Amino acid sequence: MKRATTCLVLISMLWIALAPAGAGAAEDWTLQGPHAWYAGRYAHAMAYIGGDNVLMFAGSYGLDLNDTWIYDLSSDLWSPRYPSNPPLHRLYHAMAYAGGDKVVLFGGTNPYEADYDDTWVYDLSANTWTLMNPTVHPSVRWNHEMVHIGGDQVLLFGGHAGYNNFSDETWIYDLSENTWTLKNPAVKPSARGNHAMAYIGGDKAVIFSGMIDNTGYGGFDNQTWVYDLSDDNWTQQNPPVKPGQRFGHAMAYIGQDQAVLFGGYGPYAGAGGGVYDDTWIYDLSDNTWTQDVDPIGPDPLLDHAMCETSADGSSYPILFAGARDWMRNDFSMDTWTFGGGDWVVGNTPPGTNVEVCDDTAAVCVTFPEVAAGGDTTITLDTCSASPEGIFLTFTPLCAEITSEADWSGLAEICMPYDDTGLSLAQENALVMVSCDAQGQNCEAITSSRDVDANIVCGLTDHFSLFAIGTPVDSDGDFVPDLQDNCQAELNSSQCDADQDGYGNACDTDFNQSFTTNIVDFGIFKQNYGTPGATDLNCSGSTNIVDFGIFKQRYGLAPGPSGLSCAGTIPCN
Repeated sequence: MKRATTCLVLISMLWIALAPAGAGAAEDWTLQGPHAWYAGRYAHAMAYIGGDNVLMFAGSYGLDLNDTWIYDLSSDLWSPRYPSNPPLHRLYHAMAYAGGDKVVLFGGTNPYEADYDDTWVYDLSANTWTLMNPTVHPSVRWNHEMVHIGGDQVLLFGGHAGYNNFSDETWIYDLSENTWTLKNPAVKPSARGNHAMAYIGGDKAVIFSGMIDNTGYGGFDNQTWVYDLSDDNWTQQNPPVKPGQRFGHAMAYIGQDQAVLFGGYGPYAGAGGGVYDDTWIYDLSDNTWTQDVDPIGPDPLLDHAMCETSADGSSYPILFAGARDWMRNDFSMDTWTFGGGDWVVGNTPPGTNVEVCDDTAAVCVTFPEVAAGGDTTITLDTCSASPEGIFLTFTPLCAEITSEADWSGLAEICMPYDDTGLSLAQENALVMVSCDAQGQNCEAITSSRDVDANIVCGLTDHFSLFAIGTPVDSDGDFVPDLQDNCQAELNSSQCDADQDGYGNACDTDFNQSFTTNIVDFGIFKQNYGTPGATDLNCSGSTNIVDFGIFKQRYGLAPGPSGLSCAGTIPCN
């Protein structure tokens, strides 16, 4: 029996990505809880339901149930809900997320009463189950699978439609229309039940294995199929390595076109057959199954449930309960999370030149070196106000970037701009700025411009708020304020003899006291006729013109300067 001591798990909106070659020792499964005050079970159903919450309904521990529970990942807490008029007691039903905080349930069986063909929707905020009664719907079935496949649509495939009578039907449920639509793909998996299916990105889902014959051990396969909703097409994938054939296993989406599989029952799980405790990752992008071998993980299980804790697979999936033996006499009540070991948490894996983009691929960050993976979040929105030092372009976009990855060097950020109404000269003058969250304390970080692709890039050693615009030049000396060491004085040469970030033209504070006083006047007299910091107009010699500038600035602090390093020596 495998167990884990409880350890700290970072709970946040995270992607899960494949670690570099050579991984295989770090542990991915983490036992949560304990939660000994509720019933273990099997043949229940779970689905993501918004936030980092999971809905669980019904199942059996010898007694068939119809209880409703919510698991909150961030607090690691199961909470019972008591909605009025829930669905009847059942097991081997299926549920899937349908957008917002709603979940769709279909079918199932109660061996002592009936098999079901009913459609229900649970609303978390209202704590209500609603019987939907669509005009057309799938026939009675159990041991089918359902997954969210974008928007408020749900995919259903297969299931038992009677003893040793399996379905090969593909259905789509649309919550907003309350309609089931039978699809007609030209190619599809063979009829089956007790298989596993998971969303795998875009409008695609993956199926693995299942029972195709109730009569004996020969009634399994270990095929991998992917459904594409936009093409209404099933494709058999034929990866070179794959898990053993099985049924009663479970899968969940973990982001980046990947899904995790655990457990099930099969003829090769032990001498004469038995229950699996193996973990596999399917990667659609390269059509591979990879076994994740960990010394710690759930017990061998079948008829357990797994699901995501975020719609995009960007957080730890959970596994709950299941039967430890073929006869379903011993039930787990454990809650496990997966990820964070060999399967690195975060959309920013370790490596060099790691690129991360926002959901629309409009803003991209390239990390020169990532030592430890983590999540990078890019929030692109309309700027609430013009950041300090620039006039915004016609599409005033601000990108707020944060990262939990351990990285070093200068990251490159590339953002798009709208060139409507801009001349080529204006485009070539655009700058990228890095500011604080209020759009203040900005500095220019521009590294390159591509006027054909309408992209400006910048280099930074930290993340904050970023924007693109035409630079402000308050004094008209053709040096943008954000790069001008004297923002209010004409000084196109940017002469700064003492290298403190304040140009000579606006810096009569020669003793670095931050105000011009009698001591500075003494220094000015001593250096009259020589070059240096007292040569305020940078003519090559301190003269009567410089004395006029000095008198005007007597009592003033140096600046203002647009350089973030102003006041330090050397400022560069």
